[in-house]
Amino acid sequence: MSPSYSVARKRVVQPDKFTLSLRLRTPLAQGWLHLSWHPTAARVTMGQPPYRGDVSEAFSFAAQASAQLKGLVLLSARLPAPWERVVQLDFGARPGEAPSKSVFCEVMAKLQPNASQLEAEDWDTGKPVVIALDPLKTPMEQAEGLFKRARKLRRAVDAVAPLLQAAQQEAEYLETVELELAQMPPGGSEQQLAALREVQDELVESKVIKPPPEAALSAKAAAKGRKAQKQQQKSAAARAGGSSKAGLNSSLAAAAAGSSGGAGLRQYESPGGFTVLVGRNNKQNDVLSHQVAKPGDIWMHVRGMPGSHTVIRVEAGREPDQGDLQFAADLAAWFSKARDAGKADVIVARAEHLKKFKGAKPGQVLVSKEESNIVARPDNSAAAQAASVLGSRDK
Repeated sequence: MSPSYSVARKRVVQPDKFTLSLRLRTPLAQGWLHLSWHPTAARVTMGQPPYRGDVSEAFSFAAQASAQLKGLVLLSARLPAPWERVVQLDFGARPGEAPSKSVFCEVMAKLQPNASQLEAEDWDTGKPVVIALDPLKTPMEQAEGLFKRARKLRRAVDAVAPLLQAAQQEAEYLETVELELAQMPPGGSEQQLAALREVQDELVESKVIKPPPEAALSAKAAAKGRKAQKQQQKSAAARAGGSSKAGLNSSLAAAAAGSSGGAGLRQYESPGGFTVLVGRNNKQNDVLSHQVAKPGDIWMHVRGMPGSHTVIRVEAGREPDQGDLQFAADLAAWFSKARDAGKADVIVARAEHLKKFKGAKPGQVLVSKEESNIVARPDNSAAAQAASVLGSRDK
């Protein structure tokens, strides 16, 4: 409920002897505030207006409240003390001034002595709800017990929420792995086997599957190979005098060729002559987005679905036109779950606006700023045309 609502003129009504309803408004919105001191369903809520048939003039309290609150603004709605059973509503002439009138509403239900249950109203549905009680406890002890249980449940929700989020991220990650395997072409070429090995290594590293018996030795050899390759790249960059272009070319060549026997990134050339790189799996997507892509490069990904990361390498002094962007977006849609959808929305962002969030799986990124959105046609992509010629679903 937002403060600084004003009480609408002649709109304080009493639907029944336990409820007072006030129509509150601002220049842009309005709503109804319901104060109920019902013995078993006391509450203070914002909700729908009372039914016209329920509005009664038989109770004088509404007229008295209307006269007292006329022309005033609701400044605050609060509990006078933590876990208090009374709500205090403060009204004043205008926002920022001291309140001139206050309304207090008790929101604690009244219990019969030794009652074993309480029938109350569900505030959301209006249906009756039966709450079990301990007849040996006083009403205050009953309320304290219910509040304690509510606090415990609230803490449980706070503890479970991160676990649910992690499980959702895990499910999204496994969905991308499923897509990678589903879109691999049939056959047993060396490149396809290398791509399968990369997926296996990725699942082992993510602790989704256990490593095969021979994986320990191969993992050590691969780690040594990657370390040696990084050292060679650093040495080559130093010999080139630290030239940024040499560094970019070496990283592009390493990624395109693949490391440690990997399959390497898919590589295309746009109509304007720009290099377009597409990852084959989550591991490659991770490398492509966070290592190969440099500030100024254009990154693409199909919106709301698993798919490959796609990057347009942008050279200094040049910018891809709409034809180049559409070319890359069609590729991003083709190498995604939207392949058979006919069209898909593709996110366009600069590489410098990609972030890897805490706990992210390989290939999962956070886009801090989108540049545009392109409607892509996967069947118009260069990969689709190549597949139709070769009879394959992958180039």
